[in-house]
Amino acid sequence: MMNRCGFDPPLSRTGPTHRQYRHQRRRRSVTDTDEFLTVVAEGRGFVRITLSGPSTPARLRRGLERVVAESQSRAIARVLVDAREVPAPIPTIDKYDIGVATAHALSGRIKLAVVASPENVDHLFATVARGRGAMVLEFTDETKALSWLMGADETTPGSLGSTS
Repeated sequence: MMNRCGFDPPLSRTGPTHRQYRHQRRRRSVTDTDEFLTVVAEGRGFVRITLSGPSTPARLRRGLERVVAESQSRAIARVLVDAREVPAPIPTIDKYDIGVATAHALSGRIKLAVVASPENVDHLFATVARGRGAMVLEFTDETKALSWLMGADETTPGSLGSTS
């Protein structure tokens, strides 16, 4: 018996109709979408990792794993991450979470300079990581980032304002 719209009623009131089976969404694989597009190069005394693509918590974690892996495989303790191609905004909670994870992952062994767009640099990530013992700063200028990264001085959190 047909209803007013011209469709047969479902056989079971609890399960999907045959039409719903035909139009189920196809699942997309997340293996190709949970990482930034990444380019790795070795400079004089540092590793340069360029990240591009939208930010997600999973991508931030994978990027951090890549920083640690590249640093360890090359036995170089200084890493420059160029994240200027990561579009804003990165949510505040994601910056906080990756700051905590960075402090645990680097544990004082790796010095990390992150260059990002001005819209993404608010120093929250670096403040959280530095408060937990990591050697991390955020910059908008690559020259200043390299100067800090290759220098012997450890910029104190009080001088963060000069990093933009």
